[in-house]
Amino acid sequence: MAAEGRDSAEARRARELADALPTAFATAVHTWIRVMAGVGTRPSRALKDRTIHAYVSRVHPVLSDWASVGIEDPRAITSSDIDRAVSAQRGANTRATSCSLRSMFRALKRERLVVRDPARAVSLPGPKTLPRPLATDQLRGLLGQADTARDRLTVGLVAVHALTRFEVRHPLLTDIDLTRGRLTIRRPGCRDHTVYLDELTWDLLRT
Repeated sequence: MAAEGRDSAEARRARELADALPTAFATAVHTWIRVMAGVGTRPSRALKDRTIHAYVSRVHPVLSDWASVGIEDPRAITSSDIDRAVSAQRGANTRATSCSLRSMFRALKRERLVVRDPARAVSLPGPKTLPRPLATDQLRGLLGQADTARDRLTVGLVAVHALTRFEVRHPLLTDIDLTRGRLTIRRPGCRDHTVYLDELTWDLLRT
């Protein structure tokens, strides 16, 4: 179950996804949900229900695939299993699946449902091609269509620094360091990402 008193539609859907898995995986995912909700054996920062549901949604098909080949216990998962699951993803799903699996196994190790964390040593595959930056006139055109300073900042962070929709929605004022020209992007389940602001996005952020 999710945290006591949290019964949003997203929380219910996350629990339903866990319930649909084989028993050992279901127990593991329910435990992970409690940790993400901040009510594990050790108190921790609670994530929003929609974030919890997104994490569980990313892991559910991977666990289902493992179950279909006879692997139904998280203690049986190896680093090779996780590496293959992550490598099978495409585009943004690659990082999202990797972060979700890391989050889950870190929580299971903390709650002592697994002895080792098989996701810890798995690294993301390198990009095969680099995205082409927007031409200056295209970027200026997009900025000109934005109605507010916040919208223009969003355009800049996405177009220049390739941040995702989720990442541009959640920074806090305390994540901004204008003196050093840095913005910290917090990625639950993964290491924080530091954005080194160019002159344009520095000006947009300051505004």
